[in-house]
Order: sequence, then structure tokens, then C-alpha cells
Amino acid sequence: MKWGIMGPGGIVRRVSKSFAVAEGPEMFAIASRSEDRAKAAAEAYNTKRWYGSYEELVKDPDVEVVYVSTPASFHCEHACLALEHGKPVMCEKPFAVTEAEAKRMADCARANGVFLMEAMWTRFIPSILKARQWVEEGRIGKIVMIQADMGFYGSKEPPGAPVLPVASIGGMLDIGVYTTSLAAYMLRKMPLEVKAFGTFNPFGVDSQAAAIMRYDEGELVSMYASGSTESANEAWIYGIDGKIHIPKWFWCAQSAELFPRGGNPEVFEHKTAAEGFEYELLEVERCIREGLKESPTMPLDESIAIIGTINQIRSDWH
Repeated sequence: MKWGIMGPGGIVRRVSKSFAVAEGPEMFAIASRSEDRAKAAAEAYNTKRWYGSYEELVKDPDVEVVYVSTPASFHCEHACLALEHGKPVMCEKPFAVTEAEAKRMADCARANGVFLMEAMWTRFIPSILKARQWVEEGRIGKIVMIQADMGFYGSKEPPGAPVLPVASIGGMLDIGVYTTSLAAYMLRKMPLEVKAFGTFNPFGVDSQAAAIMRYDEGELVSMYASGSTESANEAWIYGIDGKIHIPKWFWCAQSAELFPRGGNPEVFEHKTAAEGFEYELLEVERCIREGLKESPTMPLDESIAIIGTINQIRSDWH
């Protein structure tokens, strides 16, 4: 399918590698609000067309699906623009900044009868799918606890003033969305209660977050997200009959380990051709070909609920 890229940000450079190896998806057109940026991006990624406005991109009859990769504060506006022009959309994570925005996006997709999916690429990585399969098969019994962390070394230089609204950026939205989404995927439900703490830079942007979430059957999830230091970057899923380890880097891990209670360990391994974004691209195209309006693996109501949980966490520290 011919993809139109809305916004030539840094994530596009990484996703472009997956376009190059995935059979079917084509980076066909790219758009920016700056003609110079759009033209430069088209040359860098060898796209056939480029546009100096997003309106031109969504009006191109040859564009079959749109990838929204603009900053999160614009996701709602830009996704709805494409959806209202009948273009299926894959929207970069975090899906939106607020639950209200996420609901508006889902409502827009449903009202126009057009496909929409959050680009939570982790859910389509083979190791994560295998871990979920082990859970569904009852290999570790009832899940009672999940631990997940994601952290990177930040700059030692003092932070500059943010160019985007503080509410639309920060570690919890950019990094914590991975741990929150993983918990939702494995438990298939959202927490009843959240307790969280955050660390902020002088401009009020969160650089670190720690949270514990409690669920309706007593399950506990502990998560840590940091833009200040490198953490273990792994996940553990604990059940009454065993545990699953998703090693570093868990969101795109190329292996998963099963430790059944009283049994022999089992290891699943695979090798991605690029960074792993190719799996979400293929999922979008599969859903569109089959006439689905959302992905059963990353349903819209779950994307909405995850943003709601993230904002519960953020509200707990204010």
C-alpha cells in the first residue's frame, strides 16, 4: 500500500528502515508544514511525492494510508484531518495527550467508517506476542504481578525551555506509555487504583516516574520510566504457576523466556529484519485488506483507556 507520512520527525528515520524491509508497505509521500523540510525528507527517504501542507497529503487520491508522526499535541487534529478525508490512519504513540482527545479520534474514525490504530509497535513484536500466547495458554497461571521499566541516560546539560506545551510532553507520555500498555495487554484490563511519584525539571516536565497500580483481582503492576538514567529495560510477568521474562529492550525484545513452576525453562527467539516497526505496518495493511476498522491487538477503546491511566498517574503527583 502507498503510505503518506504526516510529519518528518525523528521517528520517521527509524520507521523508514522497516518500510525498506517490509513486503508491501511503501513510503510514497511525505508532508510537512514547511516545504523545505518536506522536500528534504522526500529526498532522504526517496518518496515519490512531497507536500508543504498536511491538507495536500490527505487530498492525494493515491495515498492509501496515513502515518501520523507529528508531536502528540497535534495527534488529534492531524488524525481527524486524515480520517475525515477517508484515509486509514496509524497514529504514533502516545495516541493522544488526553482521554478526551483519544475519544474524539476514535469517534471520528467510527463516524467516518475508517480504520485507526495507535502505533504501539511493541504489541506486534514476535516476542511480545509469544509472551501473550503463554499467558493465554495458562502456562504461568493467573497473573499476580508485573514489573516493567524503561529508562535512558539524559543530557547532562540543563534543559532548555520546552517548545511544546508541558502537558503534552514528558517521560510518562513518551516512555511510560510502553510499560502501561504492556500491563494492559497482558492483563486485558485497567487498574482500579494508582499511586505514583514523579521528578520534574525546572520547567515542570517530568523526567522520571514510578507507579504502582492495583487491579480488581488483587494484581499489582510496578513500573518505572526515566529520561535521566539507563534502567534494566526489561519486564517480568509473574503468575501463580510460573513467570515470563522479556529481556532488554523489552519493547522490541528479540527473545522471551518462560519459567514454569516445577518445569523446564523455555526460550523463544527471533530476529527482526530492521528495528521491528515492520510488524505494525503489516498489521495495519492486514486490517485494511480484511475490512477491519481497528486492530484486535491494539483496539481503540484500549488506547483511550491507556491514556486515561497515564493521566491518572500524572495527576497523582500534582
